[in-house]
Amino acid sequence: MKARVADVIERVGLTAAADRRVGAYSKGMLQRIGLAQAIVHEPKLLILDEPTAGVDPVAGEAIARLLLELKSQGTTILITSHLLGQIEDLCDRVAILDRGRLVVEGRVSDLLREAVSPALEVTALSEAEREELDRWLAERGHAPVTSAPRVRLDDVFLACVTGRDVR
Repeated sequence: MKARVADVIERVGLTAAADRRVGAYSKGMLQRIGLAQAIVHEPKLLILDEPTAGVDPVAGEAIARLLLELKSQGTTILITSHLLGQIEDLCDRVAILDRGRLVVEGRVSDLLREAVSPALEVTALSEAEREELDRWLAERGHAPVTSAPRVRLDDVFLACVTGRDVR
């Protein structure tokens, strides 16, 4: 058990502070020690509430890497968080709640794809063909879009809870 504890302390980046009293830990260090406590027995299911709250960006990225590692080893991880960019990077599936009510759930990739308005992608045109297409579109009141905006999970959330279009 001592070896396992030492390994987990190292995995959460607290080896240098392992001999300090927990009462002297910062908020971010307390988050990491809480994660260490949660994974020390190698659970199959890990439930985390705001795991990177109060953590600086470097520690937040380290926690995210650790969670991805645990996920790749078969651990099921349930995370509640307001940091939707991080959730987008970590999770396969999400459920979005609005005032305790489920408004949407599904695979992150599907929700992001569905949030984008349908578009036609045209590639490999000559300069003359491109100019002709631009004229044709302008005659019909449309403008060419050179690149589609990146839709984020934050955009999906806002669309779900406010009813506004994503872009």
